[in-house]
Amino acid sequence: MASKVTRVFTGLAGLPVCHEPHRELAKWYRRTLHALEKLPKDSGYRIATEQLIKERRHIVETTPNPEDIEKKIGAGLCEELIEQAKYEHQLVETMREYKVWEPIEEKPKPDQWKWPL
Repeated sequence: MASKVTRVFTGLAGLPVCHEPHRELAKWYRRTLHALEKLPKDSGYRIATEQLIKERRHIVETTPNPEDIEKKIGAGLCEELIEQAKYEHQLVETMREYKVWEPIEEKPKPDQWKWPL
C-alpha cells in the first residue's frame, strides 16, 4: 500500500529523509491516541487532539503516496509531520503529568490576565 519516499534530502537542516513515512506516522498517531485515552473524556485538549490525530491517521491510511499526504494535511513534509506527531505525543504526556484539567490551586489576581498592563 504505502510507497516509499524517493527524495534524497528534505532541504531542512537537521531533518533527514524518512524512507517509511506511512509506518512512522501511523506509529506516532497510534501512540498518541493511546496516551490520550488516559486523559478525562471531557477534556477540551483530548477532544480536539483526538479529532486532529484521527483525521490525519485516516489520510495516512488511505493515501498511498507520501507527497499526497503532505498536500492533504498541508502542514509540511512527511518528515515534519513525524516531528509534529512526536511533539504532540510528548505534550499529551506533559498534560497528563500536570493534570491541566483540574482547577487551579490559587485564585489568580484580578489583573493577572489583563493585557496590556
